Amino acid sequence: PDYLYLWSTADGHLAGPADSLLSAADSAGTYTLTVTNAANGCSAEFSVEVLADTARPVALADSAALLTCNAPEVTLQGDTLGSDSLLLFLWSTPDGNILAGDSSLAALVNAPGTYLFEVVNLRNGCRDTALSIVQADSTAVAAVIPPVEALSCRNPFAALQVNTPPNPNLLIQWGTLDGSFAAGSHPDTPLVDLPGTYFVSVSDTVQGCSASDTVRVEGFFGVPAFSLQPPPLLDCTRDTVLLQALLTSTDPLESYGWSSPDGALLYGSDSLAAATTQPGTYIFEALDSLSGCSARDTLLVLEDRFPPAVFAGTDTTLTCTRTTHQPAAQVLPDTLPLNLQWTTPDGSILSGGNTLQPTLGAAGTYVLEARNPANGCSAADTLHLAADTLAPTADAGPDRTLTCRDTLALLDGGGSAGTGGLLFEWHTPSGALLSGVQVSVSQAGGYLLSVTDSLNGCSASDSVFVFQNTQAPLAEAGPAPTLDC
Repeated sequence: PDYLYLWSTADGHLAGPADSLLSAADSAGTYTLTVTNAANGCSAEFSVEVLADTARPVALADSAALLTCNAPEVTLQGDTLGSDSLLLFLWSTPDGNILAGDSSLAALVNAPGTYLFEVVNLRNGCRDTALSIVQADSTAVAAVIPPVEALSCRNPFAALQVNTPPNPNLLIQWGTLDGSFAAGSHPDTPLVDLPGTYFVSVSDTVQGCSASDTVRVEGFFGVPAFSLQPPPLLDCTRDTVLLQALLTSTDPLESYGWSSPDGALLYGSDSLAAATTQPGTYIFEALDSLSGCSARDTLLVLEDRFPPAVFAGTDTTLTCTRTTHQPAAQVLPDTLPLNLQWTTPDGSILSGGNTLQPTLGAAGTYVLEARNPANGCSAADTLHLAADTLAPTADAGPDRTLTCRDTLALLDGGGSAGTGGLLFEWHTPSGALLSGVQVSVSQAGGYLLSVTDSLNGCSASDSVFVFQNTQAPLAEAGPAPTLDC
């Protein structure tokens, strides 16, 4: 059969349908269910008492906690009053972080924020909440290294520093794996003298917080690159040499030029090419405009202006017996291939005019010049040849006559004269030679007197004739007388 249902209450409150077998109540009270048989109109009632169990649990929790570097995690402790065992514990947070224990009395957290502790009575559904505020230490450590100027020859040291919030408990420690700290620099703001990566560690000795940072210190130590061309020697044909530098650097140069501590520049002290007429040490120096580094190199300018030593020989005199002369000339150094040349304005060079032993054939002034082709230097010496060719005077005396009484004729050359000692030779008609100023001869004929000056060998001659008069007279005594008695 069909039944009709009706719930009613005088002191409660229905929260569900009143005409259904099942309904709901949200208030304590007496609730009556009337069931009516739709076919016969008979009904029956049944009442139920709804009791109220609204006892709320009490939630307790740490009101605040502090995260520090020494304690990066904290445990939030919850609690409740009473001994009901059907309780549910829940931790939640809108802005923090729960590591563990979100459904227990104690929760482990590691982030600042608001944490809600909730206690739920599973018997009656009543609940209560408590808040815990977790904060982070406001004295957090930070480390920031500002940019560092690059190292260079102009800036051989760079100071490191770290920016940190004010804190009297900070410990600053610097380190590097590939750089270098300058000796004697302050440990908190050290000086570095090599490029590299530097790191700093800043720690709070009380809270235990730390921070670090790194910085790269660059280095610009580019050195100008160049080469110098070796100069030739200064010599007698080259009185100026060029000093030439050839740049191979790609970096721009701030300056470059030449200088000398002991030489002298004609020009080019601030250019790549310079010139000089003096031997000495010449320095080329260039300065890199980026790094401030400089490089220098030196050239040695040498000179070879030494002429050969020339000796033309000893002055001498040409005579009638020495009609030519070969001087014993000398040139030093005798190991060099020197160019020799004899010249004369008034003499005569018969042969060997480019040797050390020419043949000279006349009195005069002779000049020997020697030139070293290696350096173009030359030197000369003069040889003087005098002439002594004055012949003596020969006087053979007057002609002589041989007679029967004077069977010897005295030939006398004493009338001869000369500048030196005289040598006398008489050439007889028979071809014999007689020497001496005076000679006695017994042969008639022509005699030639040759007189030679012993100093210069010059000679002169004179002749004398020896006649012979040995014809006997004709004697006539007449007829021979006769002696008689």
